[in-house]
Amino acid sequence: MSKKPLLTIAIPTYNRSSCLARLLDSIIQQENYCHDELEVIVCDNASTDETARIAKSGLDKIRNSTYHLNEENLGMDGNFKKCFELSNGKYLWMIGDDDLIVKNGISKVFSILKSRPALDMVYVNSAAKTELNYNTDVRTSFYTNDVDFISDVKVMFTFISGMICKKTDAIVKAVGIFSPQTTGKYLMHLTWQLPLLKQGGEFAVIHNNIIEAEPDNSGGYHLYKVFSNNLATIFDVFYPREHRVSKRVRASACLFLLNFIGDEDKTKNFATNNYLRDCD
Repeated sequence: MSKKPLLTIAIPTYNRSSCLARLLDSIIQQENYCHDELEVIVCDNASTDETARIAKSGLDKIRNSTYHLNEENLGMDGNFKKCFELSNGKYLWMIGDDDLIVKNGISKVFSILKSRPALDMVYVNSAAKTELNYNTDVRTSFYTNDVDFISDVKVMFTFISGMICKKTDAIVKAVGIFSPQTTGKYLMHLTWQLPLLKQGGEFAVIHNNIIEAEPDNSGGYHLYKVFSNNLATIFDVFYPREHRVSKRVRASACLFLLNFIGDEDKTKNFATNNYLRDCD
């Protein structure tokens, strides 16, 4: 690739080839964006299913694309960090392999990034398929400080598919410094999002549904521990507990977790034992 892309879409994946196929197809079907300014990376965490074949088949249809296979499973955090390291774009958009980009979603994102080149971070809205709103007019809010931005985004700041982040030299350095403290907490992406939030001065929220999210399809970690203790611990690295950014995200996370208590369908893929202790 001779020219640095404006945007890298990085997809961390492990043994979900059918999900990955749908996501790649949603990218291939996009229209009205500059292919030369988009990079797509699939970061395969040593899958044992058909992921390699599906990834290579889909990426063959995308002009600037890379398939990366980890020699061994790095864990979720390790694979997220690998996505960050491999990305070459001015902006990084990491998308979960079970989510989709809606029709014309990429062109909406490009229109904002190109019209506001000083943007540090963009949040894109999402919804389940049954709740999608296909409004074609791009509705966007802009913010110049972290408190106002996080007051709009709240706990969705932790949703990987919703965050588009500028990859600066300072953020690369921050990831090198802070990733040892955040590894193993299942929130590695906050290692670049939080310093960017703290240092940045231009933020945007695209209120249109850009991502079709697959509800209740995540798992493999302790839900309550991750979104209470782990979340607070990582925020502590960058913000004091009494800072409005930390308080608003943690309060939003509490409300988020209330939706799961007693709901076996929503928690079936998570460890949920001792949730009162973990949420204390």
